[in-house]
Amino acid sequence: MGDPVKSNNITAIIFLIIFGLIALACLSLAVGFKIYYLTQTAIIITIPVIFYKQVILLGDIKNLSDQDVKVDLDPKSFVRKDTLIGHKVTVMLNDGKKIQLSSLQIWKYKDFRKNLRSAFISHGRKAHQ
Repeated sequence: MGDPVKSNNITAIIFLIIFGLIALACLSLAVGFKIYYLTQTAIIITIPVIFYKQVILLGDIKNLSDQDVKVDLDPKSFVRKDTLIGHKVTVMLNDGKKIQLSSLQIWKYKDFRKNLRSAFISHGRKAHQ
């Protein structure tokens, strides 16, 4: 028969590995969590876990464009009936960079988009549909 101390050590190691994998998955979700703020002069994107903050001034935005996005709820399925229609705004900056803001990332996306368009237009720019 096996040594009870060895089997306890193996069990403890297995539990530590499982706990470590779950902790790593939670950490990766937390690092990917973004918060979007819209002020009268800027869009602020923060990732609180790593103290990241990006400020995009509305004056630095060259163009806004809206687009519908189909999201497949079950990509392994052979039947493509279950699709979710999402929306995204592509923000084109004056320096050529693109930032995509998705309805799947932003709570109250429609209000955010409406307020972003209003703020963009109030800065003398024209938004595209």
